[in-house]
Amino acid sequence: MWTRHRLGYVYALAAFVGLVLVAVMSGFQEWPSRLVIGVAGAALAMAATTNYRVLAQTDAGFVLLDGGRFRQVATRLVRRLPDDVNISVQRDTLITTDWIVGDREYTVPKSSQRAMERIAAATG
Repeated sequence: MWTRHRLGYVYALAAFVGLVLVAVMSGFQEWPSRLVIGVAGAALAMAATTNYRVLAQTDAGFVLLDGGRFRQVATRLVRRLPDDVNISVQRDTLITTDWIVGDREYTVPKSSQRAMERIAAATG
C-alpha cells in the first residue's frame, strides 16, 4: 500500500514545468519531445514522493512497516498499531481501493484487497 507526500502533485507540476523549460532552452524544437521530457520528470517526482508501507498482522498485533519501492517487502518497522486501530475501506475504484489505517489514508491495489478485507475483519 502507498501514500503520497502532501505536496507530491506540486512537486510533479514543478518538475514538469521546469523540465519543459530546460528542453526549450536546450534546443528541442518539437513540442511532443518537450512534453515527453516534462512528463518523464513529473513521473520521477511522483515516484520520489510516494511512501510505500506494509501492514502486517503478528501475534502481538498489527505493525506498519516501510515497504520496498519495487518489490512488496518490508524494510523496517515504522510503528506498532493499537489493538483498536480503525481499518476501513474509504473508496473503491477499478484498479485500486483506498483504506483508512489509523489516521492515514493508503491506496491498495485490487490484487491486495482480499488481504486488507481479512485484516479489517480481524480488527473487529
